[in-house]
Amino acid sequence: MWSGRCKGGWLRILEVLLAIPIVAFFILAAANLSPFTSPREYSSLHLRNLALSTLSKMDERGVLTNLVWSGDYFNLKAELETVLPPNIAYNLTVYHLTSLNVSQGKEKILEKKLVREVSVSNFKGEGSPWTESVNYYVSPSEVSYYVQAEKSNSSIYLVACSDAPGWWITGYVPQTMAKSLKEYLVNYYVNVTIINDTSQLYSYLFEDPPVNATVINCHGEAVPIPDQYVSGGNPNWIQYIRDIRGNTLNYNWTWVSIVGYPFYYVSNRNYENWKAWGVTGLYRVATDGLSVFATNEKGSGWRTRDIGIVYMTTVALEAMNTYGIQFSPYQSSSRALERQWMVSNGWDVELLLFDDKGTGYLPVAVFRNGGGRFIHTGLVRTPEIRVPVISLLALTQPTLHEILMNLEQAMKIIVLEVSYIGGGG
Repeated sequence: MWSGRCKGGWLRILEVLLAIPIVAFFILAAANLSPFTSPREYSSLHLRNLALSTLSKMDERGVLTNLVWSGDYFNLKAELETVLPPNIAYNLTVYHLTSLNVSQGKEKILEKKLVREVSVSNFKGEGSPWTESVNYYVSPSEVSYYVQAEKSNSSIYLVACSDAPGWWITGYVPQTMAKSLKEYLVNYYVNVTIINDTSQLYSYLFEDPPVNATVINCHGEAVPIPDQYVSGGNPNWIQYIRDIRGNTLNYNWTWVSIVGYPFYYVSNRNYENWKAWGVTGLYRVATDGLSVFATNEKGSGWRTRDIGIVYMTTVALEAMNTYGIQFSPYQSSSRALERQWMVSNGWDVELLLFDDKGTGYLPVAVFRNGGGRFIHTGLVRTPEIRVPVISLLALTQPTLHEILMNLEQAMKIIVLEVSYIGGGG
């Protein structure tokens, strides 16, 4: 019994020994026939991440931008060979944008094109063995931007008649005020016209009244009056101011009073018998001027009040910061206009630029009657001419666009191609 069991055990051992090489053969055969990923496919994602992280880290340290923009390609090559593993082949090419005039039929169009500046590489072979490439953009640290407004097509007329005196514009004459205002306004409006005399005033504004115009009176409390409104040496100022009112309401004008009590005088130097405060050509109509403009009738009496120091509203502050026109947010108002009187005569408050401190008298405000507007600037003299500018900008809110200075010179495109050295890439 013992000898039989022993013989059977040896036979099973022999079977196992014979099976080992057979199993090994099939394992090796399966391994050789299995679809292993090629070295190129296996390394592609790794190489791409390596290339991108290399450029990103160089840029974070300031090395990439400085070397590319200084044209120090010798040290750029040395830097790449320091940070990249020794088994990586690379080719780095720098491009810049340029503009070319290209003929298209009879017209010439401006076409953007990439221009190669230089390539640095450690690859000595032939052909293009590159497995992966990444793009990277660099700009110099001193790149600057400017802001450009989307200009309005509405027309602005600056009334600055050389043949008519102004009043309450201490520190200015109408012509210098108009030039200063135009420097601000041309950035936001396509058509800004200075009216140089009373003849132009009549021609531009009353012969064929423009629609949707803004008229800024640079004469302060005085309004130049054309000869057409003078009869026998006396100004027909009531009809004149009624026509200003009518054009404001019917042609959607925005009339801007820049300082003081509006329409307090009419003026024209051609009439030497007109004198107020010793100024030739200045004719006093007093509070009736504003009354005719606001109500179409005389006799409303004094409608302004001195309310002292006033502060800008949030709307005005936002406009001042948005458009970069800075001045003191504190002003003194000696001609704040009675709100309830204006509202009761059809002039709703559309925009408040300075707080009234609860007095009911508005220092600077935009009033609206139908399609017409009246901007009252009731501050003390000397006029702060930026206040009416901000009033207009807060009202119209021109869109601003941030534009890169010299785009073609302010960006370079880097293309880094990489592969493994020694095959498989």
